[in-house]
Order: sequence, then structure tokens, then C-alpha cells
Amino acid sequence: MAMQLQRVAGELRHDETKTDDSTRVVALPRPCVGALRRHRAQHAADRLTAGDRWTESGLVFTTRKGTPLEPQNINRTFDALVKRAGVKRIRFLISDTPVPRCCSPRASISKQSRISSDTAQSA
Repeated sequence: MAMQLQRVAGELRHDETKTDDSTRVVALPRPCVGALRRHRAQHAADRLTAGDRWTESGLVFTTRKGTPLEPQNINRTFDALVKRAGVKRIRFLISDTPVPRCCSPRASISKQSRISSDTAQSA
């Protein structure tokens, strides 16, 4: 992850991560890689459907027109899914989550250890 999405003066904008520790390679489990590949196919279909209305943002997750997802809409959708599933609501914080631009499963062992540690701490 090398970029983040922030709201500045009421507008969403891309920016570098806040600290060097925030910029990292993230090793993804195979189910996540498969889901991202399916998502990429849907993203390509959305791009074709949008035509001239498409905004190329370089983001992995966007609206159907290629623009950044509005954090409030993500929270609203997440809340509806939690309610439908009948599970406990957990805190879902997107404002401090860097936006992944490129992920590689070839992270170094020291990075993988740190990522595993970070994952365990956030669980």
C-alpha cells in the first residue's frame, strides 16, 4: 500500500501514506487474490459500461464510474450487511486505511512477520 484516500476541505483526494511504516507490501491469502481477480473483471466491465463517464483513478475499489468510494456510503452498506447477517457490529474505520495500489505476495520474510503481527493486533 502506497497511497491513502483522505477527505481534505470536504473533498476526497489521494495522498501519500502518513508514515513510512504505512507504506508496505501486503501478502494476501489465496481466497483474497481470487476475489480481487473477480473484482478486476467486474471493474473492467464497469469501465466499458461507463464509457466516457469513466474517471481513471488507479484505485482498486471505485464507484461504477471509476471515482473513489464515499466513506459514508461504505459505512451505510456495511451497517446494512451487519444487520442482515445478525452479527455484532465492529468498528469499521476507513479514514486511516491506506488505499492499496499494488499488492504482491512476494513480501520479504521480515515484512510478512510484521504484517502477521499487525494483523494479529488488529483482530
